[in-house]
Parts: sequence; structure tokens; C-alpha cells
Amino acid sequence: MSTARNRLLQLHISCVIMDIMITSLWNFYLFMPTPAGYPVGLMTTLGVKTEIQMHLATDSMLAVALSYLSLFENRYDAIVIGHVGRSKHRNLWRVLYFTANIIYVEGYITFVFWNLPSQEEGRKAVLKVGIPIYSCKK
Repeated sequence: MSTARNRLLQLHISCVIMDIMITSLWNFYLFMPTPAGYPVGLMTTLGVKTEIQMHLATDSMLAVALSYLSLFENRYDAIVIGHVGRSKHRNLWRVLYFTANIIYVEGYITFVFWNLPSQEEGRKAVLKVGIPIYSCKK
């Protein structure tokens, strides 16, 4: 049961970090018809670049996803594998499994953030979209 406690604590800590990141450190305003926006949180006030803020926020969200994966894998290991019996190399395969997941997630994020457009290109793309103007006049 102590391993389940560790996994639940890991999940709780990663959820708290993600919540603090999204609600106070990285408040993000979106331009709705396009996938664009700008941060206005505490990190912006401290002078952290937007790209770094996006990477940290996305990493915190993916850390929560990996924490859930770790929790479910731990429960599977305790209930199913514990009943059947463990092999000698089971912990090695678990470490390799989680290492591969972390490398995959970080590689995915690096690939996404590799070719971010500059702000000028992004502004031009937003202006090309043709945002509808809604008026209250009848």
C-alpha cells in the first residue's frame, strides 16, 4: 500500500503544480477563432519568455498525465501481477517503460515547439482568418 501512497502523492503534487502554473503563473488569454494568445501571469511580470512559459505549462499538464499512468500501472502491478507472481526483471521493465514514456512525451513537446512562428507571422495569420464582428444593433 505504501507504493500506492507514493503514486497518489506524486499525482497530487503534479496536479497542484499544474493548477498553480495555469491559474497564477501563466494566465493565458486566447484569441478564439485562432490558436493564438498571450500570457499575462506572474511569469510575464518576472520577464520569462512566452515560449518557455508555454513549454513549462505543457510539461506540467503532461506530468499529470504521466502521474495517472504511473498510478494505474502501479495498481495493475499490485493487483494482477502481484497475484500471478513477478519475474526477476519486472522492475527493470517498469523503469524502461516509464523512461520510454517520458522520452516520448518530451520528444513530442520538443517537436511541437521546434518551429514556432514569430509574433509578426502570428499576427498576420490572425488577421487573415477573418474574425466575425457581432453587433448588438437590430
